[in-house]
Amino acid sequence: MNPASMYLLQVVLNWSHVLAPAVPLAVVAVRTTRPDRLRNLWLLPALFLLEMACVLSPRAPFLPAGWNWQGKFLECLWVLAFVATGYAGNYADFGFRRRLAAGAGRPLLLAAALGLCFPIFGLFVAGFRMPTDVETFLFELTMPGLAEELVFRGVFQSLLNQVFGRPWRLLGAQVGWGYVLTTLLFTAAHGIFVNRALHPQFSAFSMLPGLYAGLILGWMRERGESLWPCVLLHNSMDTALVVGSVLLS
Repeated sequence: MNPASMYLLQVVLNWSHVLAPAVPLAVVAVRTTRPDRLRNLWLLPALFLLEMACVLSPRAPFLPAGWNWQGKFLECLWVLAFVATGYAGNYADFGFRRRLAAGAGRPLLLAAALGLCFPIFGLFVAGFRMPTDVETFLFELTMPGLAEELVFRGVFQSLLNQVFGRPWRLLGAQVGWGYVLTTLLFTAAHGIFVNRALHPQFSAFSMLPGLYAGLILGWMRERGESLWPCVLLHNSMDTALVVGSVLLS
């Protein structure tokens, strides 16, 4: 099989494997939603396929061989291009807001403190360590939170909220199936992977942090009605793991 075919097959396999855990709950959500609200539901699998194509894109030869800077940059690029079309809303609808929802400041700070318990637990209890080189520090300081929050809490959670609404109240935030399904996708994306040899890999160890972070970040997106606190916390959690690894090495 030629490299282009291998790449396309890897994209499709990752797309299907990560989406699969969300299908049963998605069916329940669809059955409880009015048919006229489902017209944009097709966007989620289509855009997630684009997401996989960006993340798994063959690395340009002039880029560092370490972290996937190219994939993260392409994630940001497709999100900005999609939102710019105005097809499913404007920038504010997808969380690109400078101002937080009224009264959100203190709840978001408490959620951030809870989120930062993860790197503390990972470092001191689970014995987790990150590479301590400069590239790792710069990458974790900038790219994961920016790219992944734009994709998951920005596009996916916002689109699913448009389809299913936010009928439930959770600790002061209006949430719905968008929060549930996006958290599930985020969790699966951190623990299910089909490598370039087309061998499926599964890691519950990676999925648990994804679930923990996804629940907190998704709630923050709804409570604050802005992506920026999510981006800041996500990058802070990842950077804290690198800094802690340096201090403990």
